[in-house]
Amino acid sequence: MWYLNPRTTKQNKYSYYEGNPNLTPSNSNNFELEHAYKDLFVSSIYYRNATDLFEQVVIYDPETKISLSKPFNIGKTYSIGFSENINVKPYKWWKINASADVYYRKTTSKIPEMNYTLDGMNGEFRITNNLDLNKKKTLFANYSYSYYTKSTDGLDKFGDFTRHNIGLRAMVFQKKLQISANISNLFENKNGSYTSISNNVINTGVSQSYRTYRIGISYNFGKQFKIERSKSNQEQSGGVGNG
Repeated sequence: MWYLNPRTTKQNKYSYYEGNPNLTPSNSNNFELEHAYKDLFVSSIYYRNATDLFEQVVIYDPETKISLSKPFNIGKTYSIGFSENINVKPYKWWKINASADVYYRKTTSKIPEMNYTLDGMNGEFRITNNLDLNKKKTLFANYSYSYYTKSTDGLDKFGDFTRHNIGLRAMVFQKKLQISANISNLFENKNGSYTSISNNVINTGVSQSYRTYRIGISYNFGKQFKIERSKSNQEQSGGVGNG
């Protein structure tokens, strides 16, 4: 609802934010063809489009040097791509999931201040390793690596960047108590830069890179019991719950 609030908020002398009560909903379509081979490969090709696409954009006034951040229905977009998901198990205690998504995206603007078309190839690649560290299956480790290529999103261009995440999980007291620790952005890889053009003025910046830590503790009270579910739900999440 904040997107629709017309109130102007001053962030500093040269930067303002306001909502847009004239914002209208976006309409999108998604067509996808998917093929799965056992539990090893899932491949898909897809086409997606959207009209009256809305997003937050920054309008820059070259005379006053003031920038206004405001949501607009910027125009239309479409993308066509291919994705692949692979699951392998080299050993009983080691599971690997690898995924890749490569697509072409094109966005055409209808905003006078940003009257241009932006298109290009995009790629997202990820590999996740899940390790069972003991035979009792009470100690686990996880490591994931992600790489994002140079890309376009709406009317912005983004530089490439990487991410390394790691986690540990332990189950004690007959697996009722779970303790987990996770670190995101392990090596504090830089965030991708971003670029947009407003009134023929090029705006660039780099998102701040930071590392996050998370510790979790959960305890399961009660006994396990059977839950009646439909066949499709059982296939997705199993038929055992906790109470």
